[in-house]
Amino acid sequence: MANRKECNSDQLELPIIINKPQLQPRWQRGLLAVAATFAWLLWFYLLMPVLTMVGWFFNLNLFGQTMAGELVKRSTTLFDYSLIIGALGSILIIWAFYNYFRFKGRDQRSSPPPLRVENLSRSFHLLPEQVRLIQKAQVVRVWHDENGDIAHVERLCCINVHRGRLGC
Repeated sequence: MANRKECNSDQLELPIIINKPQLQPRWQRGLLAVAATFAWLLWFYLLMPVLTMVGWFFNLNLFGQTMAGELVKRSTTLFDYSLIIGALGSILIIWAFYNYFRFKGRDQRSSPPPLRVENLSRSFHLLPEQVRLIQKAQVVRVWHDENGDIAHVERLCCINVHRGRLGC
């Protein structure tokens, strides 16, 4: 592991997203494309009433079916949906109060045991000294081999918050 004392801003710039579609199988990329297309069509369908209102403002008929003729029918449906949403919300509130009174004063949740340096070093195939150095650093750069294992770790500069200056 290298330890650097000097630091400049280009060392701290990270890529916004790791984009390696060639590492995904073809079926997974195809499934993602189908899901994205479906999501965009659903989004467009949800925006159709807004687009219709904008069209009405400019005296355009964008879609063949308009909502003006079915206003009474839609208001009845909206009332039915409101009742359903209110009933489901009431059930959730009753369930929350039930659990509150049932578990009042008893905290049955426990935190997991802390990770030990030996377990981390075994998991990442590093020496315990390397794990301790990485834990002390604020910014590290990690290189991986083709199998995804850690090949090299470099400590970059760290920011001293109390004094407002850079340094390791």
